[in-house]
Amino acid sequence: MEKLIEICHEITKRIEEFDYNISYTDKIWKILFPLTEPNKWHRMTIIKYPEKFYFHDMIGYSLKSIEFDGKNINRLEGLGEATYLYKEEIVNWSNLLNSLLKWLNTVGKDWIKANKKVCEEYPIDYRYGVVPASIVKSSRPDYFFDLSRKLGKKESDYFITLVDSSYFSSRTNKLKEDISANDFFEYCKLAYIASERDEENIDKNLTGKEMYLKYADGRCNGLTEIDSNSVQEFREWMDGKHPKFDYGGHPWEIKRGGNSTHIDLNVIRDKYDKNKMYLEVSAGAINRLKEAVQIANTLHMHNVPINIRNADSIRQRILGQDNFGIIPKYQFHSYAERNFNSDQKVFDTIHYKDLGRYKRRIKPFISWDVLPILKPKN
Repeated sequence: MEKLIEICHEITKRIEEFDYNISYTDKIWKILFPLTEPNKWHRMTIIKYPEKFYFHDMIGYSLKSIEFDGKNINRLEGLGEATYLYKEEIVNWSNLLNSLLKWLNTVGKDWIKANKKVCEEYPIDYRYGVVPASIVKSSRPDYFFDLSRKLGKKESDYFITLVDSSYFSSRTNKLKEDISANDFFEYCKLAYIASERDEENIDKNLTGKEMYLKYADGRCNGLTEIDSNSVQEFREWMDGKHPKFDYGGHPWEIKRGGNSTHIDLNVIRDKYDKNKMYLEVSAGAINRLKEAVQIANTLHMHNVPINIRNADSIRQRILGQDNFGIIPKYQFHSYAERNFNSDQKVFDTIHYKDLGRYKRRIKPFISWDVLPILKPKN
């Protein structure tokens, strides 16, 4: 541990000699550097706040994050909990930070030459980039999820017409105030039939409430226990005033899934007229968007005022106007689209290796993120 503390002391002293970014009161350094092994590179983020230093291992060679307060080093767990390092971790962190210290010395001698080395040698499959989804899907149509192909031309054209007509953005598309729980269940029935998956085998003879009980999340906050035909009871339940109302459930999750893989059919009060409500269908995962669009289309066909969340971005996906975000091979896809700005129109991510034998064909269309530059203070 003494050796690791010594290395951290030297790094925290040297790192102050280099330019940094500011986030609130944090000083942040993002550093790409070669390891001692040939052709191996690493990515480290160092944060100083306020007098402690945090070393975040971005690539994940079995390491996570450590905290250094000038005297002690601890591993950071979830929610910032600090625990002691194991012997093996001490060795690994010592080797990694020793490579970083050598790199700081190299950059200090000739920062332009050092950063040129980064730009030329940093592995392409460790980088972030953006590529038009249409280019990728045309090259590998059977590998990537193509919403337009999954929906088919009829459903796609119907949805695009709704978006282009500004239907989803119009305030006039609201439900009347006299909606009951049974009305909602019947809307759910239309939704279930419209978006039926092969494995569901929906019995169309079931009532809307029976379908809801079978396919919804199950934690309904007491919605199935109120008088289904009573407009007043539904309004009281919506306001949380009904005696059967309970908290903590997912009453609008009409098709089960995980945090981002379920489908919601929300009943929402109009923010300008609290006496009126409207329906909104939403699906976070790309492989559930087909169902969400089918639900929106069908409810509209049945003259049920409906909104769909992120209609514009769904239209972009159908038309191939969106982009894939290319992420480093060490990063998981889950929520990785958050690494990109909204104007980049990235809704799904891929790894560079996913391009397969089409890498040379697609590479000219990739816009790579600028790599961070490490330079001494003027």
